[in-house]
Parts: sequence; structure tokens; C-alpha cells
Amino acid sequence: LPLFLEKPIATTAADAEAIVAAVERGGGPCLINFGLRKHKPYALAQARFAAGDFGLPVTAYAKRACDLDEAWRLYGRCSVNEYLGVHDIDYLLYIFGRDVKSIYTVKSEFRVYEQIRTADHYWNVITWKNGATATVLASWAGPLGAQVVVDNEMLIYGTHGSVQMAERWAKQEGVESWTAYRFATETGYEEPQFQDWASMDSHFLDVIQGLAQPVANVYDGLNATRLVIAGEESAHTGQPVAVDLVQ
Repeated sequence: LPLFLEKPIATTAADAEAIVAAVERGGGPCLINFGLRKHKPYALAQARFAAGDFGLPVTAYAKRACDLDEAWRLYGRCSVNEYLGVHDIDYLLYIFGRDVKSIYTVKSEFRVYEQIRTADHYWNVITWKNGATATVLASWAGPLGAQVVVDNEMLIYGTHGSVQMAERWAKQEGVESWTAYRFATETGYEEPQFQDWASMDSHFLDVIQGLAQPVANVYDGLNATRLVIAGEESAHTGQPVAVDLVQ
């Protein structure tokens, strides 16, 4: 049967491997809810990189943050790296490829840690075997009452162009939301406009009907989980951790 799984697919390597094995035994398609892959600005940026419009992706910075309300709501069930950082880690694998060398992670333990023993912030530095690098910040330490669902940034430099994306989504009326997207090449830049998110639910219906393959499959879920788990090890040891991803 087709499966639609949330992210992360697991919080331990053993559980992630067991889920992959179960999917392989079942034989049906499995879609992982990495929504950035279908989010229109991010999907267009990936398509433009795949077409070579920006050259080879060489470095990136990503931030995904929310306020303390989300930390209290989840209350230790997962880390902010598993909750938010995994989205950007997966998306960067989508752009840069799976040939990763290592991840180096540091985390900060302040207000959230005092309450529920999970870190407030994670900084992840990912290095690919071709020398490309990316940094991912995941945080849920925004002030209480800020009413911000997510505060996102993504900057990717290629050898011949760049992509900048920024989004701030509010929980309620009266709190400002905004988006900004800028794609630049050596011949100029554009600021594409997007009206809404593409639905992963709709994509899953296409998968069920055999009209599409999952844009993010169980191996993508496994790879992102492996990086997050390796990042936790790195934060503990203070050293980069080598990562072997499914190709």
C-alpha cells in the first residue's frame, strides 16, 4: 500500500533502518512529507539548478526558526533539528546531491533546555566530497507570544548564479507575514511571485493513482535522518562526523 510518512521518519538509526526495510518488503510507494520539495519557490529553485541556470551549487545558508510555543507544544518529543532542521537538510541534499563527506554540529542550551532538556538552537555545517559546504540553523527559541509559525531563509550560491528566499508566516491576523524571493544570474536577476504552497496531500493522491513518483521517498527520509543523528553525535563529541548516505 502507498505510505505517507511525516518527518523525521525516526529519531534513531535502528528505527529508521527498520522503517526502510518494512517499506521495501511492502513494495508500495512511500512519500515523506518534506514539503519544501513541493513548495513552489523551492521547487522552482531546484529545477533551475538542475537545468544548470545557476551553475554548480557550491555553498548555502539556511535558517528555519519558530517561537517557544512550538518547543513547549512538542515538549521533548524531538529536537528542533529533527523538527525543523531536517527540512532544510533534506532540501540541500536535493540541490547538492547525496555525496556528503561529513557534518559538524554545535548546539546551544538555554531557556528551552532548562525546561525540557532539549537544545534551543542547532548550527549544522555540511561538507560534500566535491568541496561544497552548507550551514543550517534550526531554532525554536523565539519569544513567547510572537505568534510566528516559521521564520525561514535560504541562500544558495552556484558558480554562475544564486537563489535567495525568505519567508515569515504568522499564526494569526494582525501579525505581519511576508515572503521575498530573488534569483540572480550573470545576466541579471528576477523576483518571482508565488501565491500559495503546492500541496503534498495532492501529490500523494497522484502517487496513489500511479500518476507520479514520490518527490521524496523513504531513502530521502533515511538520508536526512542519518545526517541529523550524525549531527547529534558531532554536537556531543565536538568533532565532525563522517556520513555515508544512500545514493
